[in-house]
Amino acid sequence: MLLPVGAGISLDDAPQCVGEDVSGEALAFGGVDPGTAAGTIRLELVPEGTMPATVRCPAAAETRLFTVTAAAPAPGGVVADPIDSKYLTGVPFGRRSFWIQPWRSYLDTWPASRLLSSVGINFNVNSKEADETARLLQSSGFRLGRIELSWNSLSYDDPTHFADEAEVRRRLVAMRDHGLRPLILLNANSGGPGPARPVSLDTVTAAAAGARTVKLSAASAAAVVPGKTGFNDLSFGGNPDLLIKSVDGDGDATLSKPLPSALAAGSHVGATLRYAPFGPPLLSDGAPNPAFQATLDGWLRYVATVCAEADDVFGPAGYDLEVWNELSFGSQFLDQGNYYSPAREDGSGSVTQALLEKTVAYVRDPAHGISTDVGISDGFAGQTPFASGGSVPAGTTALSKHLYRGPQYFPRNAVLNSIMPLDALGSPDATTNEAPYTPRFTPRFTSALPEYFLTATQTETEVRDLAPFRTGIYGAPHGRDVGPTGGSPPATWMTEYNLNTNLLFPLRPENQDQYIGTASAAEKERLQAVVVLRSLVSMASKGMARVYFYAAAHAEGYSLISDRFMNALSASPDSYPGDQLGGPTMDGVRRLLAGFRGPGPGSALRQLELRSIAQEGNHAEFSGDGTAVHPDLYDRELLAVFPFQSSPTRFVIPVYVMTPNLTTVDSDSANRFDLPDENFRITLGNLPETASPPQVSAYDPMRDEATPARFVSRQGDRAVIEISATNYPRLLTINLE
Repeated sequence: MLLPVGAGISLDDAPQCVGEDVSGEALAFGGVDPGTAAGTIRLELVPEGTMPATVRCPAAAETRLFTVTAAAPAPGGVVADPIDSKYLTGVPFGRRSFWIQPWRSYLDTWPASRLLSSVGINFNVNSKEADETARLLQSSGFRLGRIELSWNSLSYDDPTHFADEAEVRRRLVAMRDHGLRPLILLNANSGGPGPARPVSLDTVTAAAAGARTVKLSAASAAAVVPGKTGFNDLSFGGNPDLLIKSVDGDGDATLSKPLPSALAAGSHVGATLRYAPFGPPLLSDGAPNPAFQATLDGWLRYVATVCAEADDVFGPAGYDLEVWNELSFGSQFLDQGNYYSPAREDGSGSVTQALLEKTVAYVRDPAHGISTDVGISDGFAGQTPFASGGSVPAGTTALSKHLYRGPQYFPRNAVLNSIMPLDALGSPDATTNEAPYTPRFTPRFTSALPEYFLTATQTETEVRDLAPFRTGIYGAPHGRDVGPTGGSPPATWMTEYNLNTNLLFPLRPENQDQYIGTASAAEKERLQAVVVLRSLVSMASKGMARVYFYAAAHAEGYSLISDRFMNALSASPDSYPGDQLGGPTMDGVRRLLAGFRGPGPGSALRQLELRSIAQEGNHAEFSGDGTAVHPDLYDRELLAVFPFQSSPTRFVIPVYVMTPNLTTVDSDSANRFDLPDENFRITLGNLPETASPPQVSAYDPMRDEATPARFVSRQGDRAVIEISATNYPRLLTINLE
């Protein structure tokens, strides 16, 4: 038994034991449970060599009596049930809670190789920067790169070839030469949805808002391809977005929908698409829609062209595909209703479902010569909680996720809608039983953390898809073991993800109308490193098979690579700027990953158990109202312990406090956003039982230094370890020889 943190005993006749202390730990090794009450106990001393090296009792085995005086415990507390499925099952879809943490509903121990192979980035640099940027990423431990080869990168005149083959190939070759496996995004953003050629549309007379026709010059009328030629940027920002249905011999052009605003006489920018916008897969009579099929045929030719290029550069099994980017913007091309009013044709069926099914079927058809090792990810699933492994076609490798969430300020941003709040005990916590719900109590705090979608702050927690057990959303099963009929369960890939450091500094948590100013460029870079390290270890530990961060460079507030590196590369394109200019994120990732390397657990993979967490002190992330249902949220309830195994006898465990607010200012120091070091004792179970005590150490990859950690005690397969933690991962290493 272990005494509570800070508790101890004093002996009026101390045994002749030499060790770190003569207290509860020494007595526990002797096999005696003294408790904390004063009194006389019988302590059996054991010969030297039968106790851990930290406690040596030279006396022969004998029994002696000692008086025990209780020591005053230090302030603090213990979480006795840190892992329990109730933390997810107790927050069903349609519920949310500020206290309950779904990421604590299960604990996996993964091979360290899983983390090492999961590190990806959105490779958004041009061909001149590609080789040196890929070299830095490889040096820093990145193994995956997401790159978009959009449909409009194909030639209008020959859509089986890229319009700029050299540009595409240089970027792909750079990734290949530096070990970055590409995830190739197949996409048709409405800003340029497919192969197209520019056209000038000259109107002879002005047209009023709401007009259904315009008069074109003879030359412009002759250039029109009905249903594919149109004006750019008149409706939703598409190129084009207002199509011409027909044009007569006098130049009178009938538009696909009314003009949204007046159109002056003169020259206007337009485009002619190779393929028309997608219509419904089926006509109103249930027959296949020829218009949908014509565009689908063009899409599949695009898929074939991309795969042929990737095969040639990476080999037949050296790449993966992602079908679509996001449905929240730029996806108007999927619905002809965005271009036509009234609709071009009536019909039914889901364009997104049909497009995914047809793409997967094409890639998996042996007749097309594409390797079965090419992964296919469902990009339509990126920003919805409803897609699950059971809703994708067989042959789909993964569900894509794009989960962005900027800072929120509570109670100011507490949304009163149809989502029922739950208190700390999992009970309904609203003043009414019907929506809209008014919470009985909302804590005051800022939510600005990369693990937002592992929490229950909103009901759409990603843990539902990652958990090793099933939960449901409106009757549909979710969980890592859910797969389609006749197919394997897909993995989950975070294919675009980050937290914008420019958005982290507007308001003080304690006064949500008062600005705290901004941070220096160096502080933002360091915070970006914290975001990436926290994101990587948390997502990989919870079951995310891949994490592609946005982005390598040229993304203000999101860039992982320092501007110093990119500026040096721009100044000397043929010279590698050096790893030292990569910045804190590259350094942090490199150091973090170095701690996970090893031969692997082999057949000795063990699932560790987290039995308890004890905190020294009572630092909390927000204050409750003094009741059991609205308590303070203590750091011990947010201590992340994420085990990986790098050899049969070595475990590497990122440990940190998952603070809701990354920008809590503690001091005026250079690292003012770091949580001050806190001591925790964690009890781990299912460790291999060895004759010698575990060798324990800890390492801070941000500061590149060792940090405090020590072995406290062991009973059977359980061990107690003390570690100093902050608000970003430190690596606790346990060696059991």
